Amino acid sequence: MWIIYDGVRTPFVDQALRSSIAITGLPPRIIDAVIEEVKERIRTMGGVVEREELVSIVEDLLSPYGVEDRYRVWEKYRELRRSGEYDRPLIMLISGASGTGKSIVATDIIGRFAITRIYSTDSIRQLVRTTHPKPTVMVHTWEAKDYLTDEDVERLRALFGEQSMNIYGYLDQSLWVVEKGVKPLLERLNREGANALVEGVHLLPGVVTGENVAFAVIEVPYEVHRAFIFVKSRRAELKDVGRDPRRREEEFRLIREVHDFLVREAKKRGVPVIRFTNYGETVKGFIDIIYDTVRGIVDRYG
Repeated sequence: MWIIYDGVRTPFVDQALRSSIAITGLPPRIIDAVIEEVKERIRTMGGVVEREELVSIVEDLLSPYGVEDRYRVWEKYRELRRSGEYDRPLIMLISGASGTGKSIVATDIIGRFAITRIYSTDSIRQLVRTTHPKPTVMVHTWEAKDYLTDEDVERLRALFGEQSMNIYGYLDQSLWVVEKGVKPLLERLNREGANALVEGVHLLPGVVTGENVAFAVIEVPYEVHRAFIFVKSRRAELKDVGRDPRRREEEFRLIREVHDFLVREAKKRGVPVIRFTNYGETVKGFIDIIYDTVRGIVDRYG
């Protein structure tokens, strides 16, 4: 099957259409069913369809679910990008404390939107350690407090008010990672025009902003968060968490303190917070934030 874009025949690719429909937030099984119906209609048309006809077919098939407007907004955004009227990429940022499910949500999102650029701030921190070494960046987030100087504490107190030493350590590490690693990465992505997703605990609410930035913090109920951390520890999937029960409890307490700080900061700064109920709903919550970001771009430039 073929799609004709501005007179050029292009092979029909399921994933390309799936990424366009992803903005609707529909479950994958429904999206797959819609795509199969689209392909069947194209077959009845001789296997070739104009792009405008394809858009019309998809809108018609999405109308029973009441999400055709979302798909239409995404298509307008893509047209703005194709025409050069808007040259900035979509940057998706997912923040949250360790063990809140950021990586799983991120993996689902990049699969739906066919994003090939995904970065973890933990990996970025490893690079920053070699190029811009700093004592608080060389250790785990919850250990950074042990490497703070008096000058560090005073600077952070002036910026964030009275906090615990654990939070000051987290902030010192995060600000360094963002300044030396995340911001240069985002500048490059903006120059290249590549859609991307970055996830990690170091993404502080309000530090990275922009009209093309979809940013959210994941909030997880206490007992669910504790279960995530302890189950991963028992399975040796999260080696940063100690095996000794007393040490695990202390590490979780420090991790949870960062969780609560991130949620408070997000709410204070008007940054969206997604409360975890299950992975499906959490992913849908982030897709809603992506949609709001895209709609804002379309409303302004379309």
